[in-house]
Amino acid sequence: MAVPVVLLYVLKRFGLEYRRIDGRGNIYPLGDFYLPLAIAIELSSKVRLKTLDLLHLAYIAALKEQGEEVHKLVTVDEDFKGEEEAIKHGLKIQIKTIGNQS
Repeated sequence: MAVPVVLLYVLKRFGLEYRRIDGRGNIYPLGDFYLPLAIAIELSSKVRLKTLDLLHLAYIAALKEQGEEVHKLVTVDEDFKGEEEAIKHGLKIQIKTIGNQS
């Protein structure tokens, strides 16, 4: 029960809104997947990021496919820096890295 409480707090604290992702994607020969997972699998051949990072990008892509306007990903994960150009080109979003800048 602690996780939903924390998520609700974060949503309210930062004025965020939950958006549902609808749809399925087919990955041949693996079959039918929840859309963000299918997109993450597809992205894995285009950008060299860890699984959870790929899922962040996949959710952005899925939201954009549903008509949501997403222009920027703000992260503390510096792994995105190495793939910034590929992400800009493929998803048409900016990457903003915050926190410790070396």
